[in-house]
Order: sequence, then C-alpha cells, then structure tokens
Amino acid sequence: MVESNPVRSELTFSQAEGIDQLPRPLALEELPVDVRNLLWSDVYERLRAAREHHGYYDYIVGSWGAILHDFHVNFLCNPADEFNNKFEHQASELKQFFKREPYNRIFDFLQFVLRHDNVSTDFHSTVQSILRSRKCAYMVINDGPSIIPIAIPEQRESIEQSFEVLASGPFDGARTHLRESAKCIHASDYAGSVRESIHAVESVARNLSQDAKSSLAPALRALSEKDVVLHGAFKKGIEELYGYSSDENGIRHSLLDEEEANVDVEDAAFMFGACASFAAYLVNKARRAGLIAE
Repeated sequence: MVESNPVRSELTFSQAEGIDQLPRPLALEELPVDVRNLLWSDVYERLRAAREHHGYYDYIVGSWGAILHDFHVNFLCNPADEFNNKFEHQASELKQFFKREPYNRIFDFLQFVLRHDNVSTDFHSTVQSILRSRKCAYMVINDGPSIIPIAIPEQRESIEQSFEVLASGPFDGARTHLRESAKCIHASDYAGSVRESIHAVESVARNLSQDAKSSLAPALRALSEKDVVLHGAFKKGIEELYGYSSDENGIRHSLLDEEEANVDVEDAAFMFGACASFAAYLVNKARRAGLIAE
C-alpha cells in the first residue's frame, strides 16, 4: 500500500520516467488544491444528479436537498427560512467553501454528510478513495463514520483494525474518546486530543480492573494473573508512556504536565494512533485471558 515506493500502475508516465516528482504523503493539516477539487467534483456531480427544474430555476431535491438543509440549520445554525435550495446558489456557495475554508471545515462538512441518514452508501468509499489516492494524512472509518488523522500512511490498517476490536464488547467509552481525540485535532486543540487519547486507554484499563484509576499497573497485573505474559521492559515502557494520574480536574498525562503549548499536531497524531493500537492490544489480550465477558 505504500506509497514510498509506488508501482508503475499508480504513477503517471512522467512520474514513472523520472520527469515529474513522485507523489509524497501529505502532512497533517494539509489539504491542497487538487484534493479539494476532487472532493468538490464528487459533491458537485451528486448535486447535479439531485436537481429538478421548476419554473425558471433548478432546485436540489431528494436526499441532497435534505442533507444541505440540515447542514444549513443543524450544523451552521442558520435560520431555516433563509435556506436556499436553488442549484446555482448551492453550487456556487459550496464551491467557494471547498476553495477557501480551512481543512478542518472541509472535513466538518464531509463528516456531517457521511453521518447523515440520507447519504448514499458509496459516498463513504468515494471520500476514502480520494484521501487514500492523494496520500492524505486522514482516513474515514466506519465508526461514526468519522474522519481521523494518521501520522503515517502505514497506520491506516492498524487504526481500522483497532476500531473494529473496540466495536464489540463494553468499549463504547474508548471509541467515543478516540472520536473526540480526532475532533480535537481538527479543532487544533492538540493538548485536548492527547487527553482524549489517554482517556481511551484508561477506559479499557478500567474494564480490566476497577483499581486502574491512577496507573495502568492494576490492569496489566490482572492480565499477568491470568498467565498473559508481558515482557518486563515492554511492560515498564508502556506504563511510563501511558502513565496518568487522577485529580479534581480529571486525567492528566506527563506529556501535558508542564507546557501544554508545546504539544503539537504531530504529538497529538502519534498519541492518537498509539493509544488506539494499545487499547485494542489490551482488549485482545484480555479476551484471550477470559477477562472480558462477550
């Protein structure tokens, strides 16, 4: 799947011949013009398919009429009587939206559409395909559905698998924290994202042991008591990386204790992927040990 050494079938002739640069993975918070245009083009074709002619104008009706109305009212919090479903108006407004809005607002719109009851099932796969093909540092998961960050392209499959593991059993809390972590990254609240990622691990740990309130040690001990072997150095490193402590303000993490301003998007994306993977790791180990009732 990567990306660092693409096969010729994934390249243009000029790229394969070394005339043009090879495609590179995009950075977090990066949504360049070509990606915006591809996403907008798909939405535009869907709007065209949803238009009907009445009188002098074409109007957007059906599923997309409902989606745009609800985005106008429920997401943007605009007055319902100001909604204009004329095709030319919506096409013009949304085109400018895709061209000018920051990356997080584009994802806000796409995620709203992905979660709408009236959206067609292929919209998910189309958005996912565009993000993947343009090597974006974001992906779509079924949980929500949600658009989440990935630190490196190789994380796609591991994050998908992590959410699948957490989708069964008493782990709604962990999944909710991970979705909130992704939401914080989109809002540039990186310290908040790290906290939510740590909350996800804590949520799983408390399912393994109610004593896991100030550290992971009780949860890891519960696994050890069931003959689940964890290498000593690995166990120590995990405890230090995911160390947390309770206070009146809730969970704190060592990464955030001193200067929250120093937490950047790369820190947040790393902790998101690491916590998702480790939460799933704990669940798989606990299931094997019989600690989790299905």
